[in-house]
Amino acid sequence: MLNRITKINELIKDELGRLLGLEIKFHHVLVTVSRVETTKNLRRALVFFSVYPFERAGEILELLDKKKALLQRRLADRLFMRPLPLIHFVVDDFQEKAGFIDNLIKQSKGHGRKRTKT
Repeated sequence: MLNRITKINELIKDELGRLLGLEIKFHHVLVTVSRVETTKNLRRALVFFSVYPFERAGEILELLDKKKALLQRRLADRLFMRPLPLIHFVVDDFQEKAGFIDNLIKQSKGHGRKRTKT
């Protein structure tokens, strides 16, 4: 069953990635479907997406929520599976957190070098 869920996650991720490019025009922003997590009963799929620049993530989430019904219909047209999980969009802030941690590491290394021997 786990292998089936993994395949379904990848299939939904790939198809939604294509659909986002076809159905929604994003202006001056890059939106990528990063992963999908489908429940075991196939009723719900969390669709994680990343946004660059990250500051526009809230705006993009609102847009995707408005277009959710259209995307769900298009997904149903492309995928021949029943039940088709209901999609729910979630901002994937992994890259933003990784960048923050990277900056902290760089800052801590910089402070370590400034020390002088006495």
